[in-house]
Amino acid sequence: MTSSIDYTNNQESKKTSLLSESPTYKNPELQRMINVGKIQPLIWFDKRKLTDADMEIVAYYLLQDNKTLTQLCLSNNKIGDKGAQYLSEALKKNTALTTLDLSYNQIGNKGAQYLSEALQKNTVREKPFTLGSSHVIQTLTTLQLQNNQIGAQGSQYLVETLTELYLSRNAIGSQWQQHLQELTENRNLTLDLSGNPRYFENYCVIP
Repeated sequence: MTSSIDYTNNQESKKTSLLSESPTYKNPELQRMINVGKIQPLIWFDKRKLTDADMEIVAYYLLQDNKTLTQLCLSNNKIGDKGAQYLSEALKKNTALTTLDLSYNQIGNKGAQYLSEALQKNTVREKPFTLGSSHVIQTLTTLQLQNNQIGAQGSQYLVETLTELYLSRNAIGSQWQQHLQELTENRNLTLDLSGNPRYFENYCVIP
Protein backbone atom coordinates (compact mmCIF):
# COMPACT_ATOMS: atom_id res chain seq x y z
CA MET A 1 0.00 0.00 0.00
CA THR A 2 1.44 3.30 -1.04
CA SER A 3 0.69 6.57 0.68
CA SER A 4 0.53 9.98 -0.92
CA ILE A 5 3.14 12.49 0.14
CA ASP A 6 2.14 16.01 1.11
CA TYR A 7 4.68 18.40 -0.37
CA THR A 8 2.93 21.53 0.92
CA ASN A 9 5.27 22.12 3.84
CA ASN A 10 8.33 21.51 1.70
CA GLN A 11 7.09 23.97 -0.88
CA GLU A 12 6.34 26.54 1.80
CA SER A 13 9.82 26.16 3.28
CA LYS A 14 11.38 26.80 -0.11
CA LYS A 15 9.61 30.11 -0.49
CA THR A 16 11.96 33.04 -0.15
CA SER A 17 11.38 36.70 0.44
CA LEU A 18 11.15 39.06 -2.50
CA LEU A 19 14.66 40.45 -1.93
CA SER A 20 16.46 37.31 -0.77
CA GLU A 21 18.45 37.06 -4.01
CA SER A 22 20.12 39.71 -6.16
CA PRO A 23 18.06 40.94 -9.14
CA THR A 24 18.48 39.17 -12.47
CA TYR A 25 17.43 42.33 -14.32
CA LYS A 26 20.29 44.76 -14.89
CA ASN A 27 20.36 48.52 -15.36
CA PRO A 28 24.06 49.52 -15.43
CA GLU A 29 23.39 53.27 -15.30
CA LEU A 30 21.07 52.95 -12.30
CA GLN A 31 23.51 50.67 -10.51
CA ARG A 32 26.31 53.15 -11.20
CA MET A 33 24.25 55.98 -9.68
CA ILE A 34 23.49 53.84 -6.63
CA ASN A 35 27.17 53.00 -6.12
CA VAL A 36 28.08 56.68 -6.31
CA GLY A 37 25.28 57.98 -4.10
CA LYS A 38 24.47 55.27 -1.57
CA ILE A 39 26.54 56.89 1.19
CA GLN A 40 24.67 60.20 0.79
CA PRO A 41 21.73 61.13 3.06
CA LEU A 42 19.65 62.52 0.17
CA ILE A 43 19.21 60.92 -3.28
CA TRP A 44 17.11 62.21 -6.18
CA PHE A 45 16.17 59.65 -8.85
CA ASP A 46 13.26 61.64 -10.27
CA LYS A 47 12.37 61.88 -13.99
CA ARG A 48 14.55 58.93 -15.01
CA LYS A 49 11.87 56.66 -16.52
CA LEU A 50 12.48 54.06 -13.82
CA THR A 51 10.23 50.99 -13.95
CA ASP A 52 9.06 48.25 -11.59
CA ALA A 53 12.11 46.16 -12.51
CA ASP A 54 14.36 49.08 -11.61
CA MET A 55 12.73 49.25 -8.18
CA GLU A 56 14.01 45.75 -7.43
CA ILE A 57 17.52 47.12 -7.96
CA VAL A 58 16.81 50.19 -5.81
CA ALA A 59 15.29 48.08 -3.05
CA TYR A 60 18.04 45.45 -3.05
CA TYR A 61 21.18 47.54 -3.51
CA LEU A 62 20.20 50.93 -2.07
CA LEU A 63 17.36 50.79 0.39
CA GLN A 64 17.03 47.64 2.47
CA ASP A 65 20.31 47.82 4.43
CA ASN A 66 21.18 51.50 4.08
CA LYS A 67 21.96 53.24 7.38
CA THR A 68 22.77 56.73 6.00
CA LEU A 69 20.04 57.46 3.45
CA THR A 70 17.25 59.55 5.00
CA GLN A 71 15.50 61.02 1.95
CA LEU A 72 14.78 59.27 -1.36
CA CYS A 73 12.99 60.93 -4.27
CA LEU A 74 11.55 58.61 -6.95
CA SER A 75 8.93 60.97 -8.35
CA ASN A 76 7.95 61.28 -12.02
CA ASN A 77 8.88 57.74 -13.04
CA LYS A 78 6.96 54.66 -14.23
CA ILE A 79 6.65 52.82 -10.93
CA GLY A 80 3.57 50.62 -10.51
CA ASP A 81 2.28 48.15 -7.95
CA LYS A 82 5.12 45.65 -8.40
CA GLY A 83 7.69 48.39 -7.92
CA ALA A 84 5.88 49.48 -4.77
CA GLN A 85 6.06 45.89 -3.55
CA TYR A 86 9.85 45.79 -3.96
CA LEU A 87 10.22 49.09 -2.11
CA SER A 88 7.86 47.89 0.62
CA GLU A 89 9.96 44.79 1.26
CA ALA A 90 13.02 47.00 1.70
CA LEU A 91 11.15 49.40 4.00
CA LYS A 92 10.38 46.53 6.37
CA LYS A 93 14.12 46.31 7.09
CA ASN A 94 15.19 49.94 6.69
CA THR A 95 15.33 52.02 9.89
CA ALA A 96 17.00 55.19 8.57
CA LEU A 97 14.78 56.55 5.79
CA THR A 98 12.48 59.37 6.93
CA THR A 99 11.15 60.69 3.60
CA LEU A 100 10.06 58.76 0.50
CA ASP A 101 8.69 60.62 -2.53
CA LEU A 102 6.75 58.39 -4.96
CA SER A 103 4.60 61.13 -6.46
CA TYR A 104 3.66 61.16 -10.16
CA ASN A 105 3.98 57.42 -10.74
CA GLN A 106 1.52 54.62 -11.56
CA ILE A 107 0.94 53.05 -8.14
CA GLY A 108 -2.58 51.72 -7.61
CA ASN A 109 -4.59 50.14 -4.81
CA LYS A 110 -2.43 47.02 -4.57
CA GLY A 111 0.71 49.11 -4.30
CA ALA A 112 -0.92 51.15 -1.54
CA GLN A 113 -1.66 47.91 0.30
CA TYR A 114 1.99 46.82 0.05
CA LEU A 115 3.15 50.18 1.39
CA SER A 116 0.68 50.15 4.27
CA GLU A 117 1.86 46.67 5.29
CA ALA A 118 5.47 47.84 5.18
CA LEU A 119 4.72 50.85 7.36
CA GLN A 120 3.38 48.58 10.07
CA LYS A 121 6.87 47.05 10.35
CA ASN A 122 8.90 50.19 9.58
CA THR A 123 9.57 50.99 13.23
CA VAL A 124 12.45 51.12 15.67
CA ARG A 125 12.44 50.69 19.43
CA GLU A 126 13.73 53.85 21.09
CA LYS A 127 15.53 53.55 24.41
CA PRO A 128 14.50 56.06 27.10
CA PHE A 129 16.96 58.58 28.51
CA THR A 130 15.81 57.77 32.02
CA LEU A 131 14.66 54.59 33.69
CA GLY A 132 11.47 53.29 32.17
CA SER A 133 10.16 51.22 29.32
CA SER A 134 11.28 51.83 25.75
CA HIS A 135 8.74 52.66 23.07
CA VAL A 136 8.36 52.01 19.36
CA ILE A 137 8.55 54.94 16.93
CA GLN A 138 7.82 55.21 13.21
CA THR A 139 11.00 55.76 11.21
CA LEU A 140 9.45 56.88 7.91
CA THR A 141 7.75 60.20 8.65
CA THR A 142 6.84 61.51 5.18
CA LEU A 143 5.37 59.47 2.32
CA GLN A 144 4.41 61.36 -0.85
CA LEU A 145 2.03 59.51 -3.17
CA GLN A 146 0.24 62.34 -4.92
CA ASN A 147 -0.78 61.90 -8.57
CA ASN A 148 -0.71 58.12 -8.71
CA GLN A 149 -3.66 55.78 -9.37
CA ILE A 150 -4.73 55.10 -5.80
CA GLY A 151 -8.50 54.92 -5.35
CA ALA A 152 -10.85 54.25 -2.45
CA GLN A 153 -9.58 50.78 -1.58
CA GLY A 154 -5.94 51.84 -1.53
CA SER A 155 -6.80 54.88 0.56
CA GLN A 156 -8.59 52.58 2.99
CA TYR A 157 -5.45 50.48 3.48
CA LEU A 158 -3.43 53.59 4.21
CA VAL A 159 -6.02 55.20 6.48
CA GLU A 160 -5.93 52.12 8.67
CA THR A 161 -2.16 52.41 9.01
CA LEU A 162 -1.09 56.02 8.95
CA THR A 163 -1.47 58.89 11.37
CA GLU A 164 -1.92 62.03 9.28
CA LEU A 165 -3.51 62.19 5.82
CA TYR A 166 -3.77 64.83 3.14
CA LEU A 167 -6.44 63.44 0.82
CA SER A 168 -7.45 66.37 -1.38
CA ARG A 169 -8.93 65.26 -4.72
CA ASN A 170 -8.94 61.58 -3.77
CA ALA A 171 -11.68 58.97 -3.96
CA ILE A 172 -12.35 57.69 -0.46
CA GLY A 173 -15.43 56.39 1.32
CA SER A 174 -17.44 58.75 3.48
CA GLN A 175 -17.26 56.23 6.33
CA TRP A 176 -13.56 57.09 6.67
CA GLN A 177 -14.13 60.76 7.50
CA GLN A 178 -14.28 59.93 11.20
CA HIS A 179 -10.98 58.08 10.92
CA LEU A 180 -9.39 61.10 9.25
CA GLN A 181 -10.49 63.38 12.07
CA GLU A 182 -9.03 61.01 14.66
CA LEU A 183 -5.79 60.54 12.74
CA THR A 184 -5.05 64.25 12.37
CA GLU A 185 -4.63 64.44 16.15
CA ASN A 186 -1.45 62.34 15.85
CA ARG A 187 1.46 63.99 14.00
CA ASN A 188 3.86 61.04 13.66
CA LEU A 189 3.61 60.59 9.91
CA THR A 190 2.52 62.67 6.94
CA LEU A 191 1.02 61.14 3.81
CA ASP A 192 0.23 63.10 0.65
CA LEU A 193 -2.28 61.41 -1.67
CA SER A 194 -3.48 64.45 -3.58
CA GLY A 195 -4.16 64.13 -7.29
CA ASN A 196 -5.19 60.47 -7.27
CA PRO A 197 -8.46 59.23 -8.88
CA ARG A 198 -11.24 61.68 -8.06
CA TYR A 199 -14.24 59.57 -8.97
CA PHE A 200 -15.04 56.12 -7.68
CA GLU A 201 -18.39 54.32 -7.65
CA ASN A 202 -20.28 54.58 -4.34
CA TYR A 203 -17.64 56.83 -2.81
CA CYS A 204 -17.50 60.53 -2.16
CA VAL A 205 -14.62 62.96 -2.34
CA ILE A 206 -13.19 64.68 0.70
CA PRO A 207 -12.13 68.19 -0.41
